Amino acid sequence: IDGIGSSSRQTAETMSLASLMPLDVRNSILGHYGGQGGTSYWRHDPQRVAKQERALALSEQLEDIYRGWTQLRLIRAYRFAGNDNAGIAAAKRFLADYWADGVLVADEIGYAQIMTSELSWMLRLKGKADSALVELNRALLDDAGHPRQEMSALLLERVRVYAQLERWDDAQRDLDDFLAMAERDNRHPLHLTEARLMLGFVRQQLGHADAEEIWKQAAQRPEHDPTQENMEFAGGFDIVNLLVA
Repeated sequence: IDGIGSSSRQTAETMSLASLMPLDVRNSILGHYGGQGGTSYWRHDPQRVAKQERALALSEQLEDIYRGWTQLRLIRAYRFAGNDNAGIAAAKRFLADYWADGVLVADEIGYAQIMTSELSWMLRLKGKADSALVELNRALLDDAGHPRQEMSALLLERVRVYAQLERWDDAQRDLDDFLAMAERDNRHPLHLTEARLMLGFVRQQLGHADAEEIWKQAAQRPEHDPTQENMEFAGGFDIVNLLVA
């Protein structure tokens, strides 16, 4: 297993083995090599990148349906090792596999949103907000220039880009659109509180006096408490990432 991916012949043999391997055995192997995310990133591990690269090779060969999480862990391993450019390149490479002839692969919608947000986050932190906006719009907008409903969570990441560019009116427009859609269709419950908190920040930047009231309403309607779960959202860990992180 440690030598997986060393040759095309071995790749073919491994994929053949994957089709015959019992699911519980496959999951056990992936669990052993898959690594961890969350707060484990803060623990020093000089072998983290090598481990995650090996984990991803194994995940791909064993046809792991959750390989998107392994891809994300590898990107963050690159970043924690100080190699942001490798993280950005990997995110773009992974994203390319989520599309076929300009159409998003149905099974990859969730991973495509996470990976696009992660890419945008990395570009923002390097001061490349314009490039981040290009990547977001490529994934978010349909041919008519309207947000794809299935990718609408990316509106919140675009708000962060607009915040960095100080385009506050555009930021509020995206938040209004997101909240109207999410509340009407009961979509994105994990992000509703986050969006309302962000709206308060944006309203404050626009000079309106209702920011405090908006924050109070957000606190009174917590659809999700990120402090109670070890959730990883692109742009930060748990609730740390709201607007400009």
